[in-house]
Amino acid sequence: MRKAIFWLHLCVGIVAGSVILSMAVSGTLIAWQRQITDFAERGFRVSPTAGSARLSPETLLTKAAAVKPGLPFVGLTLRADAAAPATITYGREGVLLLNPYSGVILGEGASGGQGADRPSGRDASLDTPYRAPRRPPPPDL
Repeated sequence: MRKAIFWLHLCVGIVAGSVILSMAVSGTLIAWQRQITDFAERGFRVSPTAGSARLSPETLLTKAAAVKPGLPFVGLTLRADAAAPATITYGREGVLLLNPYSGVILGEGASGGQGADRPSGRDASLDTPYRAPRRPPPPDL
């Protein structure tokens, strides 16, 4: 009887430990998601020239619309870091990275497939989010 209880306790402990470990790993990845994405997108950083100004959000969205016509954007993020690219999020369709000074398309973001779950403007002191309305206004009654 004692041996059966030991093995039952060991098996339940291994199953519970596996569940707790997977929750801890996934929670850690979610907590560090922004840093992991920034690391994966490090090749898209730009080198602004002295005295150059960023393009307006409308200009960046116009340039991005030429690449993905008809695809509505969810958000535009301009970071305080001068070397960070402008990020345009297209819901679940992906992420597009642009040079904020010239409007040149740098490529697809590392989180393409995630889209709407990508944090856009999480820290207001570092990011300036520019978002389109998510749904049309209700009709007048």
